[in-house]
Amino acid sequence: MSENPSLDHLIAQLADYRTRHTARLRLKEMGPAIADRLLPLLEDTARPENLRWSVLALLVAWKQTAAAPAILRVARADRGLQSEAVRALASLTGLEIGEDWDEWAKALADPAGYAAPKTAAPAERPHQKVGRTPEERGREFFRRALARDASQFQWEAEGYLYMRFELPGNRKQQIVATFNETDDNRQPLAAIYTECGPASPQAVTAITRRNLTAKHGKFEIEGPEGEQKVVMRAHIPFASLDEKLVHDTVLCMAVEADSLELELTQADRI
Repeated sequence: MSENPSLDHLIAQLADYRTRHTARLRLKEMGPAIADRLLPLLEDTARPENLRWSVLALLVAWKQTAAAPAILRVARADRGLQSEAVRALASLTGLEIGEDWDEWAKALADPAGYAAPKTAAPAERPHQKVGRTPEERGREFFRRALARDASQFQWEAEGYLYMRFELPGNRKQQIVATFNETDDNRQPLAAIYTECGPASPQAVTAITRRNLTAKHGKFEIEGPEGEQKVVMRAHIPFASLDEKLVHDTVLCMAVEADSLELELTQADRI
């Protein structure tokens, strides 16, 4: 039993997307004095990944350089947190070593004697080494761009990335991304999809009007007669992806799709 039940309660709340943000802020206010209590959770794979990501973010916010060896172990062993762990190491040390684990080990073993590169490594592109397959590369790239903004961000066993975003007015929008489609030249695509509700008689006019001004994605009506629904889709070639484009596309689609859902249904079911 912990001597601080309030701390235990806040830690437990990190696992729930509904309470994670508030819990992380309260833990951050407690300051680095509780870092030793949180550090073992970072490598505890029995804990939810989003909880461990929150712990990692707190250690970086408190500039806990002593946590760097544990963060390196996570980077080596945990593909789900790998990219965030590398970014955490770079933030704590000021070094840009990328995913070269042996080089990181060398740098952490002798921080004072290790010479940082004179120029930062170029930003990693999605067609470069992020993962071995398009699916792995897409998951890691979207995590970098969106995990901090989504209230829920998880990979589903059926083969898609599920994201939920909280919007103004206590509204929400769910978005799905897949990474197994290709273009005519067999180059991988990131496919982004969200629903806006059942297709009503006014839907055709509404989506025609909105498609003229939509910055990202396109509204469509799909499904068999009697079961048609309004959806919004976007396809981005992997070679064109960067974090800002992914971030802007998905969040813009969330807002646009939710706005159309409200216009068509006067509800918030998606």
